[in-house]
Amino acid sequence: MATCVEVAGAQYPEWYGGREITPLEGESLRRFMRTDVVTVPRYISLRELVDDYVYKYHYKMFPVVEGDTVLGCVSTRNIRTVEREAWALSLIHISEPTRPY
Repeated sequence: MATCVEVAGAQYPEWYGGREITPLEGESLRRFMRTDVVTVPRYISLRELVDDYVYKYHYKMFPVVEGDTVLGCVSTRNIRTVEREAWALSLIHISEPTRPY
């Protein structure tokens, strides 16, 4: 019986033609990455984030920046934790800023 690996919800056999494979083998990283990253400023309300970024770009996650420094990320999953009525009064909160490795 073949074993499978799960990648983003899809299952792939670990072997193909008698050899082990990687699901994205041969694919360039450039195919999956963007160079025109859309960032959001640190001091923005959730209402502005949704109206000016989520609805416009349809991304699920945005890097949060202050100047040239990336502080963290905010996602649509984070937005869902706040009642819609409070979006105009709620600012993005970065609890643990990103640290360089």
